[in-house]
Amino acid sequence: KILQYFESARQAWVAKNSEWEKIDLEKTIIENIFAYKTKINPAEEQNKLKQLQINLLIPEDPRFFTALKEIHDPPQLLYYRGHLPEPDSLMVAVVGTRMITGYGRVTTPIITKSLAGGGAVIVSGLAYGVDAEAHKAALEAKGITLAVLGCGIDDATIYPKDHLLLATEILE
Repeated sequence: KILQYFESARQAWVAKNSEWEKIDLEKTIIENIFAYKTKINPAEEQNKLKQLQINLLIPEDPRFFTALKEIHDPPQLLYYRGHLPEPDSLMVAVVGTRMITGYGRVTTPIITKSLAGGGAVIVSGLAYGVDAEAHKAALEAKGITLAVLGCGIDDATIYPKDHLLLATEILE
């Protein structure tokens, strides 16, 4: 509702309370947003991200992933480190159990190396098991791999901690 009304996050950020009241939102939501805004200094936040080499990606950016734009409720903001593949690249998600079996440990690299070697971007979650095997295999094939994380992306908050070296290799 907010982005439909204001058309951009920047426009919403600078809007006066009277403009917000025209949106069909509960008054407490608007009050909470304005209370939270007083605690945020955008320039300071931008400097923190810059120091951590973290970038932002919004749907209006031409580098935003084509497939993500097509889902029902696409994310309005993605944080990333490193270089992004072309938005229309062939991407293959490789996901599976964290408690990888012997069969999975053998087949995941075979399949993933073939895909990555053929130019597919391997997308996984940096978790234990299949995810880590997929990232490693893509790197061995000199392919591109992307780690989609459900945690922070700076070195201090990457999870699992044991995969910080793998995350660094992906960035390199």
